[in-house]
Amino acid sequence: MILVFAAAFLGCSSGGGTVIVLLPDADGRVGAVEVTNSKGSFLMNRKNAAVSLKKKQEPSSPGIMLEQKINEIFGTALAAQPLPPTNFLLNFHWSTDKLMSSARPIIQMIVADIRKRTSPHIILRGHADRSGATQINYKLSEKRAKKVKRLLEKEGISADSIEISFHGEDEPLIWTADDVPKLLNRRVEVIVR
Repeated sequence: MILVFAAAFLGCSSGGGTVIVLLPDADGRVGAVEVTNSKGSFLMNRKNAAVSLKKKQEPSSPGIMLEQKINEIFGTALAAQPLPPTNFLLNFHWSTDKLMSSARPIIQMIVADIRKRTSPHIILRGHADRSGATQINYKLSEKRAKKVKRLLEKEGISADSIEISFHGEDEPLIWTADDVPKLLNRRVEVIVR
C-alpha cells in the first residue's frame, strides 16, 4: 500500500512493516516529519531520510535511502503524481479589461502549461486596483476574469476546466490608499493545477 503525506512524504508497506521516506518538494526544499508509534519516535528532516516501522518495535534510526532504491520502490507512485500547480499574473490597463502587452506572451505560457496536464483545473481570479468606485471595480474584476476565460477558450481550453472568481479591489497585491491606481493590483491571477 502506498501513502502520500503532503505530496512529499511517501510510505510503502511490505513485510509486515512500513517504510517512510522524506522526499524534497518540487523546488528541492525538504520539510520535516516526526514518525511515531507506540514504542518511540524519530524526527526526519533530511532529503531521502528513511525510517522503518514494524509492529511492536521502536522505529528504526533514520537513514538515507539511495535515489535508485527510492525509484525502485516508489517509481510508479512518483510517476503518477500530478504536476505541481503553477501561478501566473496577467496585468491590465487602467479602468479596462484590456491586457497589457506584456501579458500576451504569458497567455501562451499558460496554454502550454495547461496542455501538459492530463486533466487540468484552471482558476482565474479577477482583481482591480483601488481607483474608482468599489462596485465598478468589482464589475471590472469580473470582466477581466471573463476576458481571460474567453482567451483560453479560443486556444481550445475546455470551459468546463475553468473556474472564475472576482474580487474587485478587496485583495490587492500591494496595499494603497483609496483612489490610487496601481498596475500590479489590476490583474487576473491564473492558477493551473
